[in-house]
Amino acid sequence: MENNLACWVTDSTCPYMRSDMYQPPVLGDPNRKDRPSPEWGTSWSNRMYQCVLRLDRAAQPTMIHLTPIENRAASRALELAIMSFSSQWQGGQRMESFPSASPNQLDSPAERLALGLEQSLQDLLWKQARTALQEVSELECFRVIYAEFIFGLTQRPWTDDDFTSIIRISSKNSSVYLDRAVRKAHALKYRFDTSEAGLFQESEAKFSPQDRQGIGFLYWLLVMHDTVCSPMNERPVVLADEDCMMDALKQHLPAQGSSGALQVNYRWKLDMFLHDDPDSPQVPRWPCSYATAAKAIIKSTPIKILLYRYVFYLQNAIKNNESKRSVENCLQGAVSVCRYWDMTYSPFFSDLVRNYGSVPPRLKS
Repeated sequence: MENNLACWVTDSTCPYMRSDMYQPPVLGDPNRKDRPSPEWGTSWSNRMYQCVLRLDRAAQPTMIHLTPIENRAASRALELAIMSFSSQWQGGQRMESFPSASPNQLDSPAERLALGLEQSLQDLLWKQARTALQEVSELECFRVIYAEFIFGLTQRPWTDDDFTSIIRISSKNSSVYLDRAVRKAHALKYRFDTSEAGLFQESEAKFSPQDRQGIGFLYWLLVMHDTVCSPMNERPVVLADEDCMMDALKQHLPAQGSSGALQVNYRWKLDMFLHDDPDSPQVPRWPCSYATAAKAIIKSTPIKILLYRYVFYLQNAIKNNESKRSVENCLQGAVSVCRYWDMTYSPFFSDLVRNYGSVPPRLKS
């Protein structure tokens, strides 16, 4: 999972980078030098896991208040969520070979026994993780946020007896835990921002530049998944545009009290996520160097997220019976994103699919 997250959260694409070490994205700046994240190199690390541990240590004296029992419960919830997430792949290859098979339909007794044991283990870990998360549901700390995020991505184990109901419950379960994680992340980022602004200096936490970067990474990760999962599950986004305003947009807000201050459009736009000249974007093609391919995958991720945001805008406009002009604006925005994708990254990903056998494993995942 950490390898997959390497293309989701990088210092070159994260729009929440309040750190002296990293500059936030600039609207439509074609001169930015985007380097592939070190996470795409030869080292495999648990960057986000280490990040939340470090953030809780930095924030706990002032911004987060946990008793020793709560502290242990938060760590246990995170560990069980990770174990539950990992266990769902134990029988993955076997179930891909027999997608509609129950244990009774497998030929070998050994296969039936192995599959039964794996399903029992998955079910046990899933229930233990759910119980642990229920016990820390009222705690606001970075470990609990990450645990709820991971568990929200974990499919509930199923058997052939309750397959239909489990699929329906799993979708609802995913939304509940992701929603909780997003709300808690927003609350902690709010405390962090007020502390950085000096509003509560007597309780100011000491965050290093690396910690500030980590808060931006975690927040962006949750905002992206909120954006993707909400329209797919027909639920409203947890964070409205004005609540998750990006650093690039803040730089272009009218001054307080000016005539345009009350007419701010917080809606996401394509130019907020561009790292090339929009008139002559770089078009990567495969085969190419590993670094070039990794960089293209990293830069393509926010564009895909933006398209899901426009799906939400369109769903919301239709639900609220907004004017035809409002619906047309949503459609035009979505079409502009699709056209940009077709012009830039679509050929590249088509190349990867056609030449899948020659693509390095880390790029495949």
